[in-house]
Amino acid sequence: MSEGLGKKRKGEENLEIVEIEDVTNFTNRMQKSRAMKKLKRALPQTPRKKAELLINLLTGKKSKQSPTMAKLRQMNIVKSPDEIENDEIAKHVLVDVKKVLTHTKAQRSKDSLVTKHIILAAVSGESVTENRCKKKLASKLEVPIRRLSGDDDFEVVDMIRKGSLVALYTDDEGEDFYLMKAGSCQEKLKSSETDDWQGQYPEGTTVIRGLYYRKTGPLSYSLIKRKNVIVSVKSVLYVTNDILTDSVIDLSLAIHEEIIGLAEQSSL
Repeated sequence: MSEGLGKKRKGEENLEIVEIEDVTNFTNRMQKSRAMKKLKRALPQTPRKKAELLINLLTGKKSKQSPTMAKLRQMNIVKSPDEIENDEIAKHVLVDVKKVLTHTKAQRSKDSLVTKHIILAAVSGESVTENRCKKKLASKLEVPIRRLSGDDDFEVVDMIRKGSLVALYTDDEGEDFYLMKAGSCQEKLKSSETDDWQGQYPEGTTVIRGLYYRKTGPLSYSLIKRKNVIVSVKSVLYVTNDILTDSVIDLSLAIHEEIIGLAEQSSL
């Protein structure tokens, strides 16, 4: 007898069980069962007609004044027209925010990161925190929850990993910027070091290691091998992990102009 209680009857496999507050107002279970049977007999047989009647009942002109509907809304079983409208607006806002975040992520510049921070701060305020929606919002926007919590002071250099293409600021005449292939993530020097280019960096400096590229054409670059370089993260203008850092690379005109724009801003 007890074994059969846990088994699903045929056709129940795809039923979703929704737990709600016990709202029984009948004298006993038999009385409730009879009322349910009476209701089912009164409804049309076809699913479409049943659905039409229920939609009329839930969203009709008199539904706002209905005490029954008020009770169902209070129990969060159904939503008011205003709540449905708000949900529809929120859905489209979420789509637009996600599109903007995706676009700024692709830009890989300091300005785009600032834009991202402003957007995330705007959509993850007190209401989201108080209603414990932050984890779900982060999942919907496809961002780490720490970004919404304000625990992540994210910078361009945080995107650097082994193999990243990094553009560096320079005040050398005749050069708009330098390119390097990162050999690792950023690190803080535990002692002073001198690289193969005779660049000297004191203990405590946050740096990245890698190899320089030599400019061989308007948009073409060739990797300078076996001559390691150390650079301060303060000189980083732009980072991308979408370009394969091969021995020879060609920048797109759009990326080249974006880096030049960032270099000009840094020189002001």
